[in-house]
Amino acid sequence: MTQQQQQQQQHQEQHQEQHLAECLQLSKTGSGRLQLIDSGELEALCVLASSVLPSWETNSSHIGGHGSAAPAQQALMLLRVLRNACAAGPAAAEVLQANAVHMHAAQLAAAIAQAQVQVTTLDPEQCKEQRLLLVTALQLVANMCAAAAEAAAAVWAVLFPDRLLKILAVLEVDVHEVAALVVLYCVRAGGSALADMTRAGAAAGSIWLRLLAPVMAASNSTADSSSLGSGGAPNQQQQQHDASGEAPPATTSGVDTTGNDNLCLLVKAVALQHDCLQQVMQCLQLSGEAADGDSSAAWSPADTGSSSSSSSSCSSQQAAALQSNIAHAVLLHIVEAEVGTVPNAEASPAGSQVDKAAQPEQQQQQQQQVLGWLACLVGLVEQLSRQISSAAAGCDSVVAHVLEATLQASVLVLRAVVGREDAGRGLLQYAAAAAASSGGSCGDCVSQLHSLGLTQLVLGMLQQLPPPPKLREKQQQQQQQQPAALQQQQQQPSQQQPSQQQPYAGYRADLVALLSNMLYGRRSIQDELLASGGVEVLLNNCNLDDTAPLAREWALWSVRNMCRDNEAVQQYIAQFTAVEAVQSAELERMGKELQLDRATNKLSLVDKPKQQPQQ
Repeated sequence: MTQQQQQQQQHQEQHQEQHLAECLQLSKTGSGRLQLIDSGELEALCVLASSVLPSWETNSSHIGGHGSAAPAQQALMLLRVLRNACAAGPAAAEVLQANAVHMHAAQLAAAIAQAQVQVTTLDPEQCKEQRLLLVTALQLVANMCAAAAEAAAAVWAVLFPDRLLKILAVLEVDVHEVAALVVLYCVRAGGSALADMTRAGAAAGSIWLRLLAPVMAASNSTADSSSLGSGGAPNQQQQQHDASGEAPPATTSGVDTTGNDNLCLLVKAVALQHDCLQQVMQCLQLSGEAADGDSSAAWSPADTGSSSSSSSSCSSQQAAALQSNIAHAVLLHIVEAEVGTVPNAEASPAGSQVDKAAQPEQQQQQQQQVLGWLACLVGLVEQLSRQISSAAAGCDSVVAHVLEATLQASVLVLRAVVGREDAGRGLLQYAAAAAASSGGSCGDCVSQLHSLGLTQLVLGMLQQLPPPPKLREKQQQQQQQQPAALQQQQQQPSQQQPSQQQPYAGYRADLVALLSNMLYGRRSIQDELLASGGVEVLLNNCNLDDTAPLAREWALWSVRNMCRDNEAVQQYIAQFTAVEAVQSAELERMGKELQLDRATNKLSLVDKPKQQPQQ
């Protein structure tokens, strides 16, 4: 190329860059975007994109970081103009789709992502420039998906699954945030995205694993020293963010999705609104199993096996199963957080009329929307508690921790549901909206959980736990003083099953809290617990337990909820006779002690007699 030709090319590039800068300013206002469409300038820019973007995808000198800065600046400005133009709505999206801009942008994003993962010799500045192009290309396709459902379907057909997997291989928060937004918009558009993301198979499972990978990495760093969640104190009852933050730090309480709120919104839409929690967990499960696994089997926790040898390494299949179970725990913690973001249901206006003929059909529709993920949680808690109990003796410590973390995450989701002020009616309405059902919500999540057997399940899990230390010592003393026949006759419900240790700190408190909120204002649950020995179990948990400090507070609250407006429970408890006042270390330090008046069956707090000094 002669010097004159180089000067002409340079002048042409400068003129084009100036023109793109003017278009970029126009694209920042509503009137300017309409001007771009009406004047045909937007279509001309799309034609330019069809030549500029493919050259970036196929030119290794650009992708590898050895090209000049001019093509990068030109491509970046062009992507920004087209991205902003999508705010004009379906009209802009139609122009872009007709010129295959979505295809070029998606291919460019995948090519840059693949290069970012494979090439290790990129200059830091060039790497930053490449990632900016990648993020902007993703923002363009995300805005196209938001502008029109037809564009969202076209974008999804280009991305799923291969190009999306390549993009998600870049473990950067800003990339994952926009990628999750693209998937979210495609799911909301009502095309095949929801079915593809919940279809049992390796493709969907791999995408979910990569979406959760940054959060899992932060959680895994503390997996050996702490659990993924924490219990709380008693309780009676879309916007794109700045993506310049660093990777989320490790946390010992819950999971940290800092910088990627779009992932939480995606999980909320798929798991809660579209009732596909079980399908997502099955996808994660299948992605961690062997290739010849039965993909038609119902979802269940991964069988990670037990380690009886001293080998520190596990098989690849066990490692994959562990990874899928860690992903389950992380996913459930996100669900727990999102349960609280669904607005509470409003009380029905006084005197409002509901079509009674349509009400049973509406109720059945809404139950189908919610019972799916609630049943998944109840079944998961039941299976994990049984699996942990049976494998407690010979299970590998890492395997045990992952199973316990998944159990804790499941219980915390249920706590979040039953602890809502509206008892979950808002969750019913949220799911009903996705099914396009009309009318008000019928029933609530607490009643549905009770119908699924959660009350008896939690009661049985509490019965398997040993009594709190103080009560256990007193029971052992009494048993030693009684004949064997009398011991068998007076055996407490909490002693009827083999006892097990708490799988995680706060386990007892979580279970009692579940029962406490389910008992509030529900006579049927109160009577059922009364008939099945639940009163004694809850009263036993009113003793102090250093391993679960909040369990006693929740137990007192549950007894209060059980007795409220229930004469049968009140009379049953009134028949109990105090046997002995159990002293506590706290009272002893205060110089106080409890005394039982056997005549009135009441306790009184008195000063502890001072011991006389020995002569």
